[in-house]
Amino acid sequence: MDNNKKNRITGLVIGFIGFLFLFHFSFHMGEFNWDGSVVAHISSDIIYFLNDDRMGSKQREIADYLFWFIHFSYILFVWFYRGCIGYWAIKSVQVFYKKL
Repeated sequence: MDNNKKNRITGLVIGFIGFLFLFHFSFHMGEFNWDGSVVAHISSDIIYFLNDDRMGSKQREIADYLFWFIHFSYILFVWFYRGCIGYWAIKSVQVFYKKL
């Protein structure tokens, strides 16, 4: 298999695993629930902070839009930089393995 192709596949797999745990896994409840994920909490906290500690229905809707915007941006970044992600993941494992 071509080394470049191997890097791209590895980058997509690592990006997908990161995607699941950042956007769809709730560490508080221990289940796959996008509403309790890390990024959902961060986007809600950002909107909560910008509105002087108030969160109405309109602000909750804006927080959801922010979550889905970050969601889509993450997918695009993983797709465009899949070769770099895979290359550096393989390189880090090789360096770590040499240190042992």
